[in-house]
Amino acid sequence: MKKILLISIVLHVLAGIFSTGFQHFDEHFQIIEFMNLKHGGISGGELAWEYREKIRPWFQPFTYYYLSKLFFFIKDPFALVTFLRILTSLFGVFALYQFIPVLRKWFSEKYATIAYALMSLSWFTPYIFARTSSESFGISFFLLGTSLFLRLED
Repeated sequence: MKKILLISIVLHVLAGIFSTGFQHFDEHFQIIEFMNLKHGGISGGELAWEYREKIRPWFQPFTYYYLSKLFFFIKDPFALVTFLRILTSLFGVFALYQFIPVLRKWFSEKYATIAYALMSLSWFTPYIFARTSSESFGISFFLLGTSLFLRLED
């Protein structure tokens, strides 16, 4: 499993580096731009109507804002978004790794390893986890929550 983890980390970091732009407009306009608002780079009047109606989730822009404050030395916005993609992707790797005990509970060691490899190394997994979208964040938290819940059940 350690080899799979190392390969997965490499693939996820590469996906974070080489992913450009955004998959869906919400990834930029509802998350990155909300973070930009907190940095003072844009006014509330320039944001989408969801901002004025207060109907957008706050947690992910809040998290990215404080991460960007920790790494204040990254001044280039493109480098910052790349860095956030890498961190989001590594968070996904961590969530998948935390899911291993659940796989071992459900399957024999051989099949748990195969399931973990399929979950970690499928072509779309690094791509999805490298996106700064709420879906990517949500999948990671779902995996973490499910693994914690099922481990507490024992």
